[in-house]
Amino acid sequence: MRFPPDLYKKYGDSVTVISDGRAKETKAFFQSLRRKYQNYSVLKRHLAGLFSKDNYLLITPADVQIKTGDTVTRCGKAYVVLAADYYSVKDKALYAWAVVTARAEFAEDDYFD
Repeated sequence: MRFPPDLYKKYGDSVTVISDGRAKETKAFFQSLRRKYQNYSVLKRHLAGLFSKDNYLLITPADVQIKTGDTVTRCGKAYVVLAADYYSVKDKALYAWAVVTARAEFAEDDYFD
């Protein structure tokens, strides 16, 4: 038993998961995720880039290898994986899920403490 693959093909968005330097193109569901009591109008600066506090839920077929720290691209935008795991029933992975956040590059002179 698996999440029906036809649903990914028919309704999923095209995404690329970059893990350990390898890119895999797949279809996935991508949805806004709201955390309780979070203010989403503030951006957080980080040495690796500009991370927004907007989080998204990504659901991919179970054969997609995805883990924390990986990069996901969708519609020309890059996202960083904050958490990832597989949903399993009776030791069979049905799908992979990940919480991702948007990342945009910024010029070095834009960075400040």
